[in-house]
Amino acid sequence: MHIFLDESGTFVGHQKGSISVVGALVIPDGNLRRLRRRFARIRPSLLKDGSEVKGRLLGEHDVNRVVRLVATREVIFEVTALDLGLHTEANVLAFRQKLAAETRAKLPAFPESLRGRVAGAIDYLAAMTPQLFLQALITFKLIHRVICHAIFYFSQRRPYEALLRR
Repeated sequence: MHIFLDESGTFVGHQKGSISVVGALVIPDGNLRRLRRRFARIRPSLLKDGSEVKGRLLGEHDVNRVVRLVATREVIFEVTALDLGLHTEANVLAFRQKLAAETRAKLPAFPESLRGRVAGAIDYLAAMTPQLFLQALITFKLIHRVICHAIFYFSQRRPYEALLRR
């Protein structure tokens, strides 16, 4: 199984309608090659920013072509969205500091050999910009949900894929 992640939005601007998202496309191993070939055929006609296809530049017809392409390939697409208009920067900073403090309090429970690395990660967390903190937070939330859903989905629909790797 292959998981592709991408984000959209700035994760800044705590005003109404300031939406940022992280999406994950999960493609079963047996479908990747064929899906890449088919996408390569339509990619030249899609609007790009530099060499990257940008969803915000696509019209209805193009979005429909891409959705129809992946919809027939047993993929999973999950999105986590954040409306920054529902949060203040002060609240985000307070939550970040609370999370860092709670994690630091659990430091003695970690094996001695890992405590230094975990402490460094906590220090990094406590110093992150609000923008990067929010993006990381919703990305981790999305990854957790995608792994849970993908395991159940593909183990029921494509259990033989696990055997192909052996």
